[in-house]
Amino acid sequence: MSRMSLPLLLLLALVLSACGPTAPSAEDEVATRLKVVATTQQLADAVANVAQDRVALTALFGPGSDPHSYLPTEGDINIFQQADLIFYNGLLLEAQLVRVLEQTGERSATRVVAVAEQLDPQRLMP
Repeated sequence: MSRMSLPLLLLLALVLSACGPTAPSAEDEVATRLKVVATTQQLADAVANVAQDRVALTALFGPGSDPHSYLPTEGDINIFQQADLIFYNGLLLEAQLVRVLEQTGERSATRVVAVAEQLDPQRLMP
């Protein structure tokens, strides 16, 4: 198994463990979905393909956003604090967000995953 699939498998495990033995009502189902944030649209697409409608997914960067220089807003920080799980690329793609994301993971129950940093460094281009 590649190390890149580890975060996505973690997400799938969290989603499946959140399922209870009885069928929840539609309102309960929406309320109990994991709140997942993905910084880039590529990560959001991967999460959406794995989790489908079992998560409430937010993609942080919209079209035309530059992840290298994006500065988090107060609204972004609010979204992070309410999330159950945050996926970000890592490897300094979201350079201005790293500190905020790491602090979110340290100060709350939110799980923060730098997806690209799960890759074997030997496989990365110099």
